[in-house]
Amino acid sequence: MKLLFVFFLLISLFNLQTEPICTDVKTGTFKISNQETGTHIITRTKNKQVEEHLENNVKVRYKVNWLDNCTYQLYDRKVLKGDKYGDSKNDTLTVNITNITTEFYEVFISSNYSDITITAKLDIVEL
Repeated sequence: MKLLFVFFLLISLFNLQTEPICTDVKTGTFKISNQETGTHIITRTKNKQVEEHLENNVKVRYKVNWLDNCTYQLYDRKVLKGDKYGDSKNDTLTVNITNITTEFYEVFISSNYSDITITAKLDIVEL
């Protein structure tokens, strides 16, 4: 009987839903690729994020503010190369990390300038 109890206890522990360990992807290099927007290389440090859109030859820098372990904001956009997006000190993206694996992580993105929300999968290039 004790063996059966231990078995069920172990199974229940494995089935517990845990929050992703978001600190693993707070910094690093990531890649998003899709047919709609092409390929973006994202390099994030503690305080800034640089996004390079390869097909359009555009490079943009954001400041990063972490709200909690799995949510951060991108703000104070500055175009470093190209002119597709334009600078903006007022636009803010809020990114919530929803899932992390060893190869990619998934996010839910909202903004202060649109009702449109986006879910995206970012491949981990380097941590």
